Amino acid sequence: MTNITHFIRAERMLDMLTCALSPSYIKLYDESDKHRGHKGVQESVNAGISETHFILEITATALDGMTRIAQHQMIYQILNDEFKSGLHALQIRVI
Repeated sequence: MTNITHFIRAERMLDMLTCALSPSYIKLYDESDKHRGHKGVQESVNAGISETHFILEITATALDGMTRIAQHQMIYQILNDEFKSGLHALQIRVI
């Protein structure tokens, strides 16, 4: 698991989440390499999309008091454009 902050999709994701949630802690890990060869991932790679799978760790007061489902829905909504443009999977850890 590699902490990624210098790739384009990762930067956009961090910027979107930071602007929307003002987290006190945020880390994004790119797990895309672990999924190379999977059918959907290979199609993305063939289309020039290499950042497809991430793990997000986040702490933000904006997520306090919400159910896990509501937290995830909020994060997915914030990142909706990324999912539409090739983000395939996001594992979320609200800590």
